[in-house]
Amino acid sequence: MGTVANVAGFIFGCTDETEIECLTRKLFGLKGSCWDAVARVEPGMPLWLYNFERKILRGTFRAAGAGTFNLNPLALQGNPSTGSSFPAQCSVTWDDLHEPISIKRLQAELPQIFYSHYKFRFALGPHEAQQLLALFSSRPALPMPAALPLANGRQVSQQGRQALPTRRQYLPSPGST
Repeated sequence: MGTVANVAGFIFGCTDETEIECLTRKLFGLKGSCWDAVARVEPGMPLWLYNFERKILRGTFRAAGAGTFNLNPLALQGNPSTGSSFPAQCSVTWDDLHEPISIKRLQAELPQIFYSHYKFRFALGPHEAQQLLALFSSRPALPMPAALPLANGRQVSQQGRQALPTRRQYLPSPGST
């Protein structure tokens, strides 16, 4: 899989279930086995969130702090006795979010981050992070608060500060773009 010497961006993963929590808590996480990589996340670093079930990448987010082990042990499927299932964590913030990118588009635009058909490196080098930033900034910004999906008919506002009522549970997935 290879490692990146100078980490300049980072992709976190989620499922439909954990995506909701990631966005409401403004906290991304990965398994403890990824701690060495997440420890290299620095404040201000661009971040993205990949939904493994929907096969879409959301962004661009920014690290609000450094990568931390068990920043919130009860978050991301955690419990008091065992802690978080995803303890390699980072708090996040965002200003604008753009239309999500499908994995097919990601494979076409940044094939160098993939080490097998659907598996990619979480840590990105400077050139890859710049390419991904440019790719997202070329896409339409999503109207807020409709940019962020949440369960129970609620969505997160642009700054992630509050949940606002809505009828939509999820944004439509992007097409093949």
